[in-house]
Amino acid sequence: MNPHCVQQEVLLMANTSFFRNQLCSNQITEEQKNYSLIEQLEDACWNGLLYEMFPGIIEKTAKGKRLFLWQVLHNNNSCLEMELGEYPQEIEESMSLNAYKFLLSFRFN
Repeated sequence: MNPHCVQQEVLLMANTSFFRNQLCSNQITEEQKNYSLIEQLEDACWNGLLYEMFPGIIEKTAKGKRLFLWQVLHNNNSCLEMELGEYPQEIEESMSLNAYKFLLSFRFN
């Protein structure tokens, strides 16, 4: 019997007042001030802000450990797609939160 692997996908809309406030409340270095808002948000997520912002939303492994952030994709200038999991695994397009992925797999009658 194969153990169940926890995998999660999160879409963040970066151009919102929520994320602007979150980024302003964090310590931003001089180098990060030159980044765009979406680059600041991506950097903050790689540094663990995602787990702090959404403690009840981000899943945990069966052993209670944090999922590892494997990939951050820029869908456009306002959206970040985060792929989390116990190990890197491709997300099935028909089950994706990303409309560009699941609409491609949608079959018309």
